[in-house]
Amino acid sequence: MLVYKPGEKFFWAENLWPAANDGGQRMDSSRYWNTVRSREDFESHSRSWDTGRMEVTDFVAGEYHYARGNATRAYQPSKMERFTRELVYTPGNNVLVVLIAFVALIPITKKSGFSTA
Repeated sequence: MLVYKPGEKFFWAENLWPAANDGGQRMDSSRYWNTVRSREDFESHSRSWDTGRMEVTDFVAGEYHYARGNATRAYQPSKMERFTRELVYTPGNNVLVVLIAFVALIPITKKSGFSTA
């Protein structure tokens, strides 16, 4: 899900060079894309990596599988108040339903990641 905010800063290479503002998820440090080097490293940069939670999972064998994840923290707080994605799969008829729910805090003028089919 892209939420384009003019002027938002993205960084690469230890924050030395700016990256393209594509409206994507939060990338307020080049550390976001680097591997965790130690427990201390994770703890000191945990907000960079702690971007989502599985809130609910459920299934009944042969009937359905359900999951809801929350990726609100993957976005800058100034852009997104809430972002969740829910999936339901029914193996009997091989159908997957995806529901994306969000509350954006800025007008969304560029949309990507949606299908109306």
